Amino acid sequence: MINRPWNYAKVEKICLTCSEKYLVSPVFKDSKFCSHKCYSISLKGKEHPMKPETRIKIRKKLIGNKNGLGFKHTEITKKHLSETKMGNKNPMYGKKSSKQTRKKMSNTHKKLGSARRLPHYRGKENPSWKGGITPLNHKIRTSTEYLLWRIAVFTRDNYSCTKCGVRGNTDLHADHVKPFALFPELRLAIDNGRTLCVDCHKKTKSYMNPRMRKEEFIYG
Repeated sequence: MINRPWNYAKVEKICLTCSEKYLVSPVFKDSKFCSHKCYSISLKGKEHPMKPETRIKIRKKLIGNKNGLGFKHTEITKKHLSETKMGNKNPMYGKKSSKQTRKKMSNTHKKLGSARRLPHYRGKENPSWKGGITPLNHKIRTSTEYLLWRIAVFTRDNYSCTKCGVRGNTDLHADHVKPFALFPELRLAIDNGRTLCVDCHKKTKSYMNPRMRKEEFIYG
């Protein structure tokens, strides 16, 4: 085997944005920029290279995640994909991020926040938008307000089950004293919440009970 230098048969180019020299394979000899960053800078103040009609067409095509919708890998393919990333075959096997890298990742996540805190990525602006078919209950249960309600209930009860007293269990539930489905006006009322462990929650009369009636909780 012939050992060749890393820059063997490379073509030297000059970036049109930063004027720095860079090397590329002969396949990319017509390239004009050394990086995506320089390419993005070159577009500032100019019209987008793609026509507005084309961009709208692409956006509409991606709405509802139609691209690849319903596609599933076979069990054989799943197994193969899993095996190719197991143990020392995984490129991250045995590697640990440095404290500096972990801190950068943490700061980035804090800065960006989750999707629920990104207004420009919600509703119709999200490429997975399907016309507003998400049930109201799901919207409420995944909202920031509901998350804060859960934390407030857990904190008030000292992260302990109000029935049996078990504390620190990872499977604690923030239960509604008056059911979520029957009393919409009390869904985010802290006084209507209580901390229960899984076993105690299952013993309540409202747990997984589609036949419960409002009167049962008003008159006891």
